[in-house]
Amino acid sequence: MQKKPFIATRELVVFPGVVTPIFIGRPSSLASIEESLAKFDNKLVLSSQKDGEIEEPKLPEDVYETGVLVHVLQSVRMPNGNVKVLVEAKHRVLITDVTNIDGINYADYTEVFSKPIDESKSEALKRKVIDEFANYAKITQKVLPDIIYNIKDIKNTDKAFDLICTNLMIPTAAKQELLEILDVEERAYKILSIIEREIEIFTLEKEIENMEQDENIEVVENVNIKELSEEKTIDLTNQNVKVVGGRWSQKVIEKAEKYAKEKRFKIEFIHATAVFRNSDKLKNSDIIIFDTSYNSHSAYYKLKSYGLKIYRISTSNLEKIKKLNYI
Repeated sequence: MQKKPFIATRELVVFPGVVTPIFIGRPSSLASIEESLAKFDNKLVLSSQKDGEIEEPKLPEDVYETGVLVHVLQSVRMPNGNVKVLVEAKHRVLITDVTNIDGINYADYTEVFSKPIDESKSEALKRKVIDEFANYAKITQKVLPDIIYNIKDIKNTDKAFDLICTNLMIPTAAKQELLEILDVEERAYKILSIIEREIEIFTLEKEIENMEQDENIEVVENVNIKELSEEKTIDLTNQNVKVVGGRWSQKVIEKAEKYAKEKRFKIEFIHATAVFRNSDKLKNSDIIIFDTSYNSHSAYYKLKSYGLKIYRISTSNLEKIKKLNYI
C-alpha cells in the first residue's frame, strides 16, 4: 500500500502514457499540488468524480476507485490564482481510501497493471482498432490528423489503445469504464463497440441536421446566380451526374435515365429541398447540373463548397441536358 497527495478531477479521465493539462482552483487540490512538488517528487494520484457538478466531493465515495499515478511536469500559477498543471500519467492505480491530513487529501492505493494480450492477436487487433478509430476521426472530424499518425507509430498495443481512449469524444463515465478494463483484448473490443455506436449516433445526428437545413431552405423560381452562366457543351460519357433542383416529372426522369444509359453516363435527380440530406452522395459526383428554374442560393453555395464542377440549365427540359452533352 502506498500513499500520495490526491486530486479529484471533474469531467476528465486521464490514461497512462498521456500528457494532460489540468486547471486547479479548489483549495484542497492546490494544497495537494504543493505537497506533491515539495515532498513527493512531483507525484500524485488522480481520479475522476462520479458527478462533475459536485463542487466539494465526499472522499472517497464520490470518486472512482480506479485512477492514475501521475508525474507533474510543469506548474504555472494563473493571474486568477488558479494553477495550470501539466501531468504525465504513469500507470493505473486502485484507490482504497482517501484521507485529509492538515487540509491535504492523500490517497492510499495499490498499483495495477494491464493484462497483456496474446501475441498472436496483438498486432491484428491493434491494426483493426486503429483503422476503425481513423474512420471515426474522418467521419466525425473530431480528431486531429496528427493524433492518428502518432498512434500508428506506437509499438505497444496497450499504450496505443490508451491514447485512442483519450481522444474518443465520449462521456466521462464511458471513458472511466475503459480505464477500468485491465484486460487489453477486452478493452480493444470495447473500443470497437464504442466507435461503432458513436459513428451511428453521429451519422443520425448529421442526417437530422441536414433535414432541418433542407426544411429551412428558401427555394424560388428562376433563381439568379450571376457567377453561374449558361455553360458550354461538355462530354458526360462515363461521368456520375447529379441534376439538382428544377421540376422534373417522373416521366421525364425515366426518359433522362434511358438517354443516360444510351450515352454511357449515370444520372440522378436531387430535389432542391433535399441537397443537405444528400450531401455525401453529391460530394461523390463528377458533375452537377444545376437547374435554376426552381432552386436556391444556399443549395448552390453548398455545392460550390464541395469544389464540384457545376453546370447550369435554366429549364427542366431533357433537351437542355442533351444540348449540354453535345459531343
